[in-house]
Amino acid sequence: MELRITKNIGKPHIICYRRDDGSGAWRKTDDFFVHHDLGYFALEKILGYTSAFMGC
Repeated sequence: MELRITKNIGKPHIICYRRDDGSGAWRKTDDFFVHHDLGYFALEKILGYTSAFMGC
């Protein structure tokens, strides 16, 4: 899985998710969810979860 974060000043940030199967999603977000989603991504990647929310 690829997680791409585009940080913007004065407007919402963009988070893009691209899974290994080619599916993906994106959304506009604020500082809280940048940290929140990055934390979940790191935990799932380190612990090896394949069926959690991010599906890494």
